Amino acid sequence: MDLGHGDGWLTDPDIKLFDSNKFQSEVQQLEQDEGTSVTEDQYASLVAFLTGVANAQVDFGQKTSLQGDQSMLQSAVQNVSAPAADEFDPDQVYDCVAQLVQEGHCNNIFAYLAVMHKDQIDFTSASPEIQTALDSISQEIADVKGDQPILAL
Repeated sequence: MDLGHGDGWLTDPDIKLFDSNKFQSEVQQLEQDEGTSVTEDQYASLVAFLTGVANAQVDFGQKTSLQGDQSMLQSAVQNVSAPAADEFDPDQVYDCVAQLVQEGHCNNIFAYLAVMHKDQIDFTSASPEIQTALDSISQEIADVKGDQPILAL
């Protein structure tokens, strides 16, 4: 059923897999997880990774709705209280993601990352490290389900 034209926002099946409006609250939950569910190093690496994803200049092709979601992620991570780090440890990112998936935290963020990986949004030109980390966590996040957004028609 075709609901419209344009950037595919209404017809893109991926749009139902996560709610980018929840990114902010999930980042706040992540801040609370630091030192309890995840180590400080894991937290700092994940925040640096998410910041890199949020700020990366990538080609979204026909998936322009994902670009809007990237802006939501950028907004969510811009004021995070984490050590300023431009670099992250992919192993720490993986361990942190694995733990948070078990805890059921950051589901909308992880579902967004899974959609980008599935749709082969390529971060290599922006940062090979981001692409490598995304590839490494892809199995962990493949089955994560976010919240279904409330679509305003």
